[in-house]
Amino acid sequence: MVQSLALYPYIQAMVTASDTTIAATVPQIIKQCCHGEQISDDWSVLERIERTVVFADGAIIRQVTEVETETDGAAADNICGDDWISYQVLQQPPQANITPLQKQFTNRCQQAFWLKIQVAQQES
Repeated sequence: MVQSLALYPYIQAMVTASDTTIAATVPQIIKQCCHGEQISDDWSVLERIERTVVFADGAIIRQVTEVETETDGAAADNICGDDWISYQVLQQPPQANITPLQKQFTNRCQQAFWLKIQVAQQES
């Protein structure tokens, strides 16, 4: 029988990988690789980072983050600036299906809020 798993614990593990207080409650990361690039013009710098994470249960998730920073510093005071963050399940764990297969956010605040809602729904 195939078990259904939620995507949010994997995203939470990726977001909080350095937080040892949360690490016990989320899937364990065993390997990750990351590469990025920067593209700039006269007005801004676009940084694109792609991170692929392998979890102990066999799941593989890709995170792509794109952040555009204006070179004149005008957007520096924007707490929830426009970022593009996406997650995609590249490989399912054996005998399990992670859903949804993809999730996208327009900024880190939206991502943090979504994670809080997911955790609250699981606790109730």
